[in-house]
Amino acid sequence: MLAELKSFVYGTRVWHAVFKNRGELRHWELRKLSIVKWYRGEGSCLFPCPDAEAKINDFDEQTNALLTFIAVETKHASYLKDLCLKKESFRGARVADVGSGPFPTLLVFEGCERYCIDHLMESYRKMGYPISRFEPELRFIAAKSESIPVPDGYFDAVISRNALDHVDDFDATAREIRRILRPSGILHILVNYHRPTSTEPHVLNDEVIRGSFGSLGVRKVSEAADSWGFEGGKTVLWSNAPEAILTNTSETALVVAVQS
Repeated sequence: MLAELKSFVYGTRVWHAVFKNRGELRHWELRKLSIVKWYRGEGSCLFPCPDAEAKINDFDEQTNALLTFIAVETKHASYLKDLCLKKESFRGARVADVGSGPFPTLLVFEGCERYCIDHLMESYRKMGYPISRFEPELRFIAAKSESIPVPDGYFDAVISRNALDHVDDFDATAREIRRILRPSGILHILVNYHRPTSTEPHVLNDEVIRGSFGSLGVRKVSEAADSWGFEGGKTVLWSNAPEAILTNTSETALVVAVQS
């Protein structure tokens, strides 16, 4: 009964308009504080604490910590590993990351035009995330996934990692992704299936994903149980990349090239 009540509440407009955003920003505030502690050597944050050589020291401590973490994460290429992609996968293409969060996630991809899209982008800036320092290399769009201010078919590829269960309206988001992706473009998404949470209100499954993106020819590439902290859930990678350019995903080497 309690689970059903939570599911109902998390799906309401009031929750989405007020409390969900607060929860998201609280998460990123805590992440920022943990990164500062990591920079000081007071605790790990995904990666071992940086040594003196790895630390950036040109700015205030918070900015130094965040820039150091971004440099370490980009070098580690966790984004590539999670999505089973290579740095050259989108060479020559215009690529969107829907629900990117405050980090310049697309830095790991080379030779492409890169857009990070997140409706809380301006809040991340105010929070102290050094977004402006990457703007010569990436473009950041502050927009909801349900309404992205670009023309139809603007992107050659759309990717998303652990974001589509966070949106306000999943169906509207799916329609918008189909709109902004050019005909025969690449869709590559890592999606979590789980019970509703305060910031991840959507119950997604194979049927929902096929119903939303089946027209784009997506198929399940891989899946893992109990990952991303969702006990009893799944993390599933979907893509419409041609088989000819896929490699062994168990070795995290899925290549997604944009066809001309």
